[in-house]
Amino acid sequence: MERIVVEKSNITPVIENWQQTVENYKEHALSLSSVRSGAVKPDDAMKWLEVASKLYPDTAVERLLNQVSGFGAKDMRTLIADDRQEYFPTDSANEVYDRKRLKTITPPNGPESEKERILTSIARIVLQQRYGLDRDLDTEGLMAKPSLGGKAEWLVGKPALVGRLGNESLLFDIQFSDSPNEISQADQIRLHYYDLVANNVGRAPHQLNLAKVHISPNMAETLVALAGLSKSAEKSLTDIVKNFESLPRDQFHIEVHQVDKQPEIYKEIIASGQRHWGAVLKNGEPMQHQDPPLVLNDEKRETYIENAKEFIAAAQTVKAAEELRKQSINKFVESMRGYDISDNYSPPHLGALLRKYDHFDAESAASYLQKNMGIDPAHLRKPELNVELLGKAFERMGGDINQFYESGSADKKAIETVAEDIGLDLSAFYTRQMKVIVNPKTRGPIHEAISDIRDSATELIKGVNEQLSQSNLVNAKSLSGASDIPSPKQNTLKV
Repeated sequence: MERIVVEKSNITPVIENWQQTVENYKEHALSLSSVRSGAVKPDDAMKWLEVASKLYPDTAVERLLNQVSGFGAKDMRTLIADDRQEYFPTDSANEVYDRKRLKTITPPNGPESEKERILTSIARIVLQQRYGLDRDLDTEGLMAKPSLGGKAEWLVGKPALVGRLGNESLLFDIQFSDSPNEISQADQIRLHYYDLVANNVGRAPHQLNLAKVHISPNMAETLVALAGLSKSAEKSLTDIVKNFESLPRDQFHIEVHQVDKQPEIYKEIIASGQRHWGAVLKNGEPMQHQDPPLVLNDEKRETYIENAKEFIAAAQTVKAAEELRKQSINKFVESMRGYDISDNYSPPHLGALLRKYDHFDAESAASYLQKNMGIDPAHLRKPELNVELLGKAFERMGGDINQFYESGSADKKAIETVAEDIGLDLSAFYTRQMKVIVNPKTRGPIHEAISDIRDSATELIKGVNEQLSQSNLVNAKSLSGASDIPSPKQNTLKV
């Protein structure tokens, strides 16, 4: 997760009246639990507030203060992953502690965060329309603020949507996925956490719902670009998305799962939250989990070290080379943009050719013809059989669909169930295998050391590229193409 280290920051203000924001929230910052407990010094709290006020508008600073007043749903997912010793690359317990102790601050929305915000807003509108919900902004606001002085003041979280349907309250968590039918442990933890937050402020939801959203990349980029034009353009999306339910599932689809409440998850969240929040306020550290050392004799140890060095160098060299390849493609295309180039011409260097192509967005064209022109989809789309509907229709006609089933790939869970029923030991079917991977840590000394290797490899490869570009190999006569004199025909096509 991106972060700004407050102590080392020398931020140029992007908010003009940031000093007024500091004055507005001075008391709030100094009343934080972390400051009152002594875990954060008042001067450090004011330094954090100054950095936040230089980067964020007034209302956003209040939101940040509420966030550092406790753990959010994503924070809790990170902490439980740490407790379980799970691999969780996007965040770490140490980073959560640093945020709550005001040592770091999250920078304003980057492109990905802004994209998620816009798409979440769109999904929220679709859900409200689908279920006829009134958005309960009062409950959402209460959940987003800490209940100071309570037994569980660390319970803070703002779900994507709390909706009301008559007397019932429905809580939704919105997540984006290419597999909308799957529910993960992270999904379960977030929803149960939001339920605890809601109950802590006296607003118990009747239902916990997970909305898994699939949206095609092209459509997502178009919507984000449209919303980015202006505030009014973003508001205009409200009318557009009302028709999204009729889009093909491969373009836009929301699968809603009602999640059953599981007491053991509540217990785990409460135990983890109480312990970690106590550690934050007492200047403690997350528990350090250390794997036992691999015991090898001297010869095997040296062999492991040498092979590890060779592998990690080779792996990072490949990554550096791929990054340079992408950079060279972008540089090449951008350098020729605006010039008249097509595949009809012989370039001055035949080793690399620029080619133009026309991308036809068939889905958008078909949707436009259907909605705006009233064209029957049968004239625009390839016919596809819905096997599930066909099977149901056949059953209604009195047919037996069992005769059409055939065995597919082996199902591990089904095999284990059968083996357990008949008392078969499956150990003979297991084999221990080894594979080598780059250490997956995404932060800390090991990550930094690996990054240094990749950076070093990048510099070396750059040097190799520069040497090759000047060598006789690249300047071979067989690669020498047309002259630099432009052809009069080059007035029609542009990159």
